[in-house]
Amino acid sequence: MVSRRGGSKKPSSRNLLTATRGGEKKCRLHLEFAQDGTLEKMNTAEGNKAYCAALREAAKSATFPPFTNDKVYKAFAQSRFDMKGE
Repeated sequence: MVSRRGGSKKPSSRNLLTATRGGEKKCRLHLEFAQDGTLEKMNTAEGNKAYCAALREAAKSATFPPFTNDKVYKAFAQSRFDMKGE
């Protein structure tokens, strides 16, 4: 959304909750990695329970390459993704 002043307007948390209750496939995924690519910690929130569970299972079974560049590792060591499925 765009406000009259030309800036962006974020949707309210009430609108976000209403959108996820309708059965839409949405989930916030938070991953924490070790530098060798090992997935150390994972959390899901704010979404469809079944979709979040599927994302957790996919992340558990995935393999991630090691981070060979320190700057890239620092940027992605704690990653958050807003996932939306169809």
